[in-house]
Amino acid sequence: MPGGTPGTPSSKVKEKSMIRPKVVVALYPFKAVEGGDLSLEKGAEYEVLDDSQDHWWKVKDEQGSIGYIPSNYVKEKELLGLQKYEWYVGDMSRQRAESLLKQEDKEGCFVVRNSSTKGLYTLSLYTKVPHPHVKHYHIKQNSRGEFFLSEKHCCGSIPDLVNYHRHNSGGLASRLKTSPCDRPVPATAGLSHDKWEIDPQELMLLEELGSGQFGVVRRGKWRGSIDVAVKMMKEGTMSEDDFIEEAKVMTKLQHQNLVQLYGVCSKHRPIYIVTEYMRHGSLLNYLRRHEATLGVNVGMLLDMCIQICKGMAYLERHNYIHRDLAARNCLVGSENVVKVADFGLAR
Repeated sequence: MPGGTPGTPSSKVKEKSMIRPKVVVALYPFKAVEGGDLSLEKGAEYEVLDDSQDHWWKVKDEQGSIGYIPSNYVKEKELLGLQKYEWYVGDMSRQRAESLLKQEDKEGCFVVRNSSTKGLYTLSLYTKVPHPHVKHYHIKQNSRGEFFLSEKHCCGSIPDLVNYHRHNSGGLASRLKTSPCDRPVPATAGLSHDKWEIDPQELMLLEELGSGQFGVVRRGKWRGSIDVAVKMMKEGTMSEDDFIEEAKVMTKLQHQNLVQLYGVCSKHRPIYIVTEYMRHGSLLNYLRRHEATLGVNVGMLLDMCIQICKGMAYLERHNYIHRDLAARNCLVGSENVVKVADFGLAR
């Protein structure tokens, strides 16, 4: 029959045509450097055409251009929530929030983060009065579902509450004036959607960062723009075939507390392993350099331990064994982020 009955091919086509496309919003900018990838503009919307891969999705931008983008750079529009705001930092711990705000050193600098109690939020605010310190305020809700820091000043949403306190201190140590800028973007799983073999000619090798049983590590630039760490493997430390198979698996792993593998130069001798660059180096050396301050900051040390545990728990969920977890094999980046490294080499 024309139009079809339920279950017929024509009705299924109609059902499919009625499905709303998945739309995502870019949380970070991304510059496409490989053919087939698509640049992202922060705040812009993109229609998802294929999300079958975990880490790289095929999308279409508002001008109709199509390409692959890193999935951890976007968030589904309907689920975006507070992530659209510069001042929201998600699961950042109390200790890292304090460190971030103190580094900014601006009166009224603030962030909103997830509280340790699921579903609740905390405002962390930096003030120099009477001396530089960070105050933490739990954002509460009343019986009407309104949000407040002081019951005298209730708002219908957290963004409205933030906006109110931008203009009125309302019992806070300071008005909310600014949020930290130039926060680091996350690492991508590989440098492109289908690129794990890297041309060594595209790498500029810079200063030596360290050395160990597997070889020398140097800071580098990929195509002159992306900071990377390049591990130059000692010959004979690992079967080349085993290493290449291992590297293929490692490129699929992605977690905020694992050092991201970008790719390898397996056709070059010595073999290069290319990973994200962590500016503060090994946790062991970092602890030694900052012994005086970290020795009395138990909260920060505990937070570092928790970050390492999160990275190891991710490896466990993916049936991966590190075999050589130690402070020398963990790296420290911006905002006191700690990541587990060398998880594919300790076999």
